[in-house]
Amino acid sequence: MVNQLFTPELKVQKQRSIMRETDARVAKYSRRGVIFSLVAFAVSMVVGNYANAKPVMVYILAAGLIFFSCIRSYYLFRFDTIYARGPNRWRNTYFFISLAGASWWSFMVVNVTLTIGLTGETPLLWIYTAVFFSSVAYVFAPYKKFLSMYLFVGLIPPAAAAVILGDHLSLLFGLVMLILFLMLHHQGQVICKQYWDRLQANYDLAKRASALEAERIDTQSSIANNQVFLNTLGKELRVSFNDVLGTLSLLEHSTLNSEQQHLLSLTYQQTQRQSVMINNVLEFANISENEFNLDHSIINPRVQIENILDLLSNGAHRHGIELYSVFTQELPIRIRCDGYRFDQIITNLLTSAFDFCDRGELIVRASYTYLNNKEGRVRVEVVNVAPKTTHEDWLINPFDPHAASDIHFGLNLAIAKKIAEHMGGSVGVEKTATTGLRFWMTAVVETVAKNSPDIQEVPKLTGKRILLFRPPSKIASTFIQTLNNWGLEVETVNEIERGIARLHSASNNKPFSGVFIYTNLDSLESIDFADQIASDPKLAAVSIILVISQIQRQKDPVIKHLNQYPETQILYKPIQHKNVLKLLKSQLTPVSGNVSEEAHHESNWLLGKSVLLFQCEEIEMAVAEGMLSKLGCKVYQANSLPDAVDLSVDKPFDVLITESHLPDTDIKSLLLKIKENQMRLSGKKIPILALSGRIEGAQTTYCLSCGVDDFIDKPLRFEELEEMLQRWIGRKEVSESA
Repeated sequence: MVNQLFTPELKVQKQRSIMRETDARVAKYSRRGVIFSLVAFAVSMVVGNYANAKPVMVYILAAGLIFFSCIRSYYLFRFDTIYARGPNRWRNTYFFISLAGASWWSFMVVNVTLTIGLTGETPLLWIYTAVFFSSVAYVFAPYKKFLSMYLFVGLIPPAAAAVILGDHLSLLFGLVMLILFLMLHHQGQVICKQYWDRLQANYDLAKRASALEAERIDTQSSIANNQVFLNTLGKELRVSFNDVLGTLSLLEHSTLNSEQQHLLSLTYQQTQRQSVMINNVLEFANISENEFNLDHSIINPRVQIENILDLLSNGAHRHGIELYSVFTQELPIRIRCDGYRFDQIITNLLTSAFDFCDRGELIVRASYTYLNNKEGRVRVEVVNVAPKTTHEDWLINPFDPHAASDIHFGLNLAIAKKIAEHMGGSVGVEKTATTGLRFWMTAVVETVAKNSPDIQEVPKLTGKRILLFRPPSKIASTFIQTLNNWGLEVETVNEIERGIARLHSASNNKPFSGVFIYTNLDSLESIDFADQIASDPKLAAVSIILVISQIQRQKDPVIKHLNQYPETQILYKPIQHKNVLKLLKSQLTPVSGNVSEEAHHESNWLLGKSVLLFQCEEIEMAVAEGMLSKLGCKVYQANSLPDAVDLSVDKPFDVLITESHLPDTDIKSLLLKIKENQMRLSGKKIPILALSGRIEGAQTTYCLSCGVDDFIDKPLRFEELEEMLQRWIGRKEVSESA
């Protein structure tokens, strides 16, 4: 029967840890009960009359109580040791001993009650019995069958003894004890159900939490693996794309015909677009994982934006979209920020704007507000005056993925917004009846150089006259202002007849040096104007500059004109002011035929400069060597850093170019050794430039601490390499104190 006092029915009742906690609770309160029972019996026998009436029986009752108390104490006070040997054996044994002890206590109360009645110490024993069993009912409640038997053997016999006495007071005591038994029995049933239901719920929750935690760990592990995979794949793809772009940039400055140049340009742009797409995916993963670190490099914001427009120009043309750029004079020529992510934000804004433009014009406006002497806020807007009429719901909240009609839009803008927020700014979309649809971004950057090239006069161009034929109204005023700042005199015409007449009338007084002829995106009517100028002998001195898109370059009217008049120059839209300035200098101030070859060489500041290439990838080495050779530099190669150290002992160099990720353990001392060798040979400190594929904070600091002076961004571009070399070894030699 003892084995059946408790039968596990729920899963939680089969959990060893939970059952041990329940049994430990029973043992804890039972220890107190043993001590209190001994004290209560001793006090009753001392203050009452039963000891005088039956002294021998007192010893017998006390001996039995002490016997059962000692056995119970053995199992209670050595609970940890005995329970560990067999939880079920301890529980069953203790239940049996407790029932025997309760029976003996009940026998004592019955004996005292029948001997002296409900007088003397008897009410004290009854009160203690009621209080004791009421208190243990809550403790023993989880074992309802045992509790029922425990209450029965402890309370019903005294109640029967009181009934046997037969007087009114005894009957009342017996009835109270019977009611107490029923109440405690019912209470035990309720408490038992609540107790196990609560533990079962906690157990289920713990199991669920454990499962969720395991699932979370698996998910995080999977995400971490995916993140590592994406980062590794991204780095490999970036290296591959950079190699391809570097090779294409080298080919761009090779001798190619017009068709080959066009195909090369398309290939370069498409490769860059693929690179941007991959970077967006990787950036999204980094944002999701909160792994976001900003780089701090010096960039020209205008050049950055113009390069992006050039990258997207062909795609925009195919969609019937004309791209324009407007820059305020407050925009600095140099700012310090994360140039890579600055490009990414602008690119994402433009690609998002494309989806809301059927045909027409997109205007990119860049402005700058100085916050103090050190920092400022750059703002770039992409304005679509006549957007599509669809996607109105999406425009209400473009960053809500549930409101977006196409997740591609939301992803691009969400990435741009997160990046901008890390740069102290934001990204937004506005739509009004007057301004149309406006995508904008802001970022807080450091001002490095305030001077704008648009407000500086160019002596070689001062006094020259330029005619603009059908310039776009959106940019005409700012472009004319820029030309005026350079020292040029500018007029505009919109009709062919009037343009020809104006060129003729000015030829006798102060002739025009050049004419910019703009074409419409869907019309090449302006080519007729170029044909008339080129075929007119009186206007032979006028330089013709066609402002067209790269796609229009392959149209028959343009090909026909260029074949017939090869002296006509091409300026691709959207125009970049550095290209405009370079073209104007070459066309309006041509080099005279009697200029000697030596003088021409002297104008090339990089001619004859010696460059040491070391520790670079094979394809990067080939691309860099090709570009440097075109710049007139003498190139030497070293396969490793120790080889470079050996070369630096006997051969002087003007600059060293290496990879930014330098694996050598003692790189700092080796680079220092190279600089010391070169200082001894030439008496000057040579610069070390590192090819970097978007390195960040710690890597940049490490390279600078090792002796690297500056970084050349990958993919390697001819113009950027030339600009970097001229900065360090061109017009101004690096002094010993540099």
